[in-house]
Amino acid sequence: MTDESEDTAGLSTEDNPIDNSGVAIGAARMDPSLSYTAIPGLLKDVINHNDEEAWGQIRSHIDYTYRGLSCAMGALEAETGFSRKILERIERGQNLLFKPNLVSPASYDPVTHDPAATAITTPWPFVAALMRWFHDDLGISYHRMSLGEGATSTSAMAGAYTLAQKDKREITTQAVLEGRSGDFYAGWGFYFARKYLADSHDRTHTDDPMSGFEDSVAGLCLPPGNAPDKLLIYDLNKIDDDRSNGRDVPVPDGINFQTITLHKAI
Repeated sequence: MTDESEDTAGLSTEDNPIDNSGVAIGAARMDPSLSYTAIPGLLKDVINHNDEEAWGQIRSHIDYTYRGLSCAMGALEAETGFSRKILERIERGQNLLFKPNLVSPASYDPVTHDPAATAITTPWPFVAALMRWFHDDLGISYHRMSLGEGATSTSAMAGAYTLAQKDKREITTQAVLEGRSGDFYAGWGFYFARKYLADSHDRTHTDDPMSGFEDSVAGLCLPPGNAPDKLLIYDLNKIDDDRSNGRDVPVPDGINFQTITLHKAI
């Protein structure tokens, strides 16, 4: 830049103060190579060879992400005190619902388990680190958490994976999000987020993050209030399959629609 006014653009001046009236954010500078970039290759070794050393490295990478998130979330908490409202809702019986962005929930190839292109997908290791923060730093039980998504291609992937099974077993949409069904590995990978949370868990705690995995594989959709001892996954698109999964919510002053139907987990 050669223009002095451009050099100072965005800096705080008397005529151009830094905006401090918007929504607060928390941020932390992190090194991607220490956080997530190596995990897909390491996960292939875990799936194909049960490589404990590779899993240890994955845990180390997620630990790094967790520490970075702790800095960012801690700064946000110090500025806004947002946890108070969350904990009040937990006390009233509500649960935390984590909603990743999984346009195409395929983290690894179903045959070779090579990494798949996931540029438009929230990485499961990030969700694992985030859930750990709410558990370890805010003291919220894993059994008061759930995960929900309505990815556009989940049903098609579940159908294709089911057709590929020689034993005719059904691969449910929830199993696609888990990334595992028995000895078949394909999908996003929340099973490994569960595994990380379990390995990082205080053994004196009774909220097992692995509890709920078998329900996902079976394709069950338990009402949140009827699952006090599980961390559950919900396919937010699966409403027409069972109309009891949906709730009609009024749209105030709606013109084209007076109500919309949302999954009961939401």
